[in-house]
Amino acid sequence: MKYIRLILLFASLFLFVSNSFCQEEIYKSLEYDAYIDSLSSVYKKKEFKPISKDSAEIIPYDYIKVSTLKNFTAYNWLKDIREINQEIFGLSKLSKKELDSVFKDAEKNKIGNLYKDIILKEERRGDKWAIIYRSRNFNNPHYAWGYSISLSYDNGKTWKQYYTGLAENSNYYFKPHSNIPLWKDDNTLHIEAAIVRQVDKHFDTEINDFELVRDGISVELDISKIIRDSDNDGLSDIEEERMLLNKNNSDTDGDGINDKDDKNPRFKSIKTDKSILYEALIENLSLEHDSLGWSLLDLSNFPSNNMIKTDSLFEDEIYLLVSDDKDIQSIDLSHNTIIMTSKEYESYNKRFPFHFKKNNYSKMYKCEYPKDTYLINVSHDNSGGLHYLVKRTEKGWNIYMFGMFIF
Repeated sequence: MKYIRLILLFASLFLFVSNSFCQEEIYKSLEYDAYIDSLSSVYKKKEFKPISKDSAEIIPYDYIKVSTLKNFTAYNWLKDIREINQEIFGLSKLSKKELDSVFKDAEKNKIGNLYKDIILKEERRGDKWAIIYRSRNFNNPHYAWGYSISLSYDNGKTWKQYYTGLAENSNYYFKPHSNIPLWKDDNTLHIEAAIVRQVDKHFDTEINDFELVRDGISVELDISKIIRDSDNDGLSDIEEERMLLNKNNSDTDGDGINDKDDKNPRFKSIKTDKSILYEALIENLSLEHDSLGWSLLDLSNFPSNNMIKTDSLFEDEIYLLVSDDKDIQSIDLSHNTIIMTSKEYESYNKRFPFHFKKNNYSKMYKCEYPKDTYLINVSHDNSGGLHYLVKRTEKGWNIYMFGMFIF
């Protein structure tokens, strides 16, 4: 990972320097320069302060109960991670034909729509069938996977998935080799777990160190509270809380679209020249290019069906976008996005540090010269990003990516 970052850094510096000769002397924005300078203080590595052991023991929700086990599977997070990494490494050595065979087998062995490699525990109880699995819909797996449950009440014919509100290692670690029955009773699931706390965060935030606080526990989940949907919009109350939606209103932004189906459920989508520009950047649209490398966005012929499709395995994944710009807030996207103001995100991040994948799109900073030219900064997950130059034209926008950066 370290060497990959260095390679990317040198590549981005080369791209930035080479493009700067033709761009920097022509296009200048003092306001944008001040904004970029302000980012350096935001992304400086801050000293990590672990929570106390007593804080790690606090039960976060009323639908969770913790019990002590006399006989239990010992906590061994490193061993579990090594097993996962060995499996991934093994796949990396396979030929395309061998990989195709592995994926076909995985497709056949799914339970419902879940692949077995993300399932921690599954069990039937009569016609009831429950699964606890590692999910990525509400959490960024680079930091921590989420824990979700999948339920069937007709012996596996139909399934529904629900997020538990819990993230791996924050502060519960669900054991993949749990030996206790998954069903405690008709309304309660339980799984072997350990209570841990994060004690160090490295520069590479994919690698976190955790300390065992207490082993030998079971975490009990009250199904009726986890699946509760007060406004009957298809999203549980827990999921709506995580998305900053109104659990008592099925259409939080009042745009006539049910929150479950709304790709931007917190803000009404309004088409403006600026919002269409940001949609093109966010969706990574494949646009026509001129001989100088500018992408040409024609507002009268917006290529809404020409976007690059995401992996179907993760089509329900939710992204977080932080912006105070009303045009950005009103975007109409093809994938699920929760948009927050910077003030909302400040408090949200304290409550839910292991949240959705986060992207920042700056406002348009006007260049001193030439006319109708702007600079935009894009950052992804606090790991790096892109610099864009955009020019207003009679037909729409010309877009030029002139630099990359890595934090």
